[in-house]
Amino acid sequence: MGMDNAPSPIKCRLQDEQKRIDKINPFTIEEIRQLQENITNVYPQYTHLLREKKQEQLKLIFVLCYACGMRREEAHRLEVKDIDFEKKTIFVRQGKGYKDRIIPANRNVIKALEDYIYNFRNLYNGTEHCRSKPKHNRLLIDVGCMLGRDLKELQRVTPVNSIKSKNLAFHILRHSIATHLLQNGMSIENIGKFLGHSTLDSTQIYTHIVNRN
Repeated sequence: MGMDNAPSPIKCRLQDEQKRIDKINPFTIEEIRQLQENITNVYPQYTHLLREKKQEQLKLIFVLCYACGMRREEAHRLEVKDIDFEKKTIFVRQGKGYKDRIIPANRNVIKALEDYIYNFRNLYNGTEHCRSKPKHNRLLIDVGCMLGRDLKELQRVTPVNSIKSKNLAFHILRHSIATHLLQNGMSIENIGKFLGHSTLDSTQIYTHIVNRN
């Protein structure tokens, strides 16, 4: 094939972008509800303390990545001091592109944070896998890879076929909330600010996803 018939760089870039968009399969609001309801069914074989740790962490990071649209790394780096309960905001330090941002937290998010911090983390005495309080200032006790495994376990125990057929990862929760906000009438500009996007090009993919669905 001659060079004249080769696709242009712009066309290749657009095709690659379309393939990336086609792979994004967000969860519906009902599927999100089903997942959250089944967190209490995760790890029934574990001892009470270890099961409680897994479930409480999963409840919180699920809320952070879905309701707050945070990236997994952003949620994992959070410290208790980053939560302002009076102003109902969460300070995200060095998000993508090393940009800080402040995320508004609704009543449900604030309640989830209060329950986790005051009723669990501050009282946590360890388990057979962690015999003392964590020696770090992060909000979440476990490291990111362990939280990812817990999320996969949640997908396994949720008895909904449409959920099992999708790729459940923390980033897809972020995609899901962006899609739901757009469907509910929020502007692309405000969604971009909420997610911490540097340009609107990154946010425009949700328009394609909503139109596709």
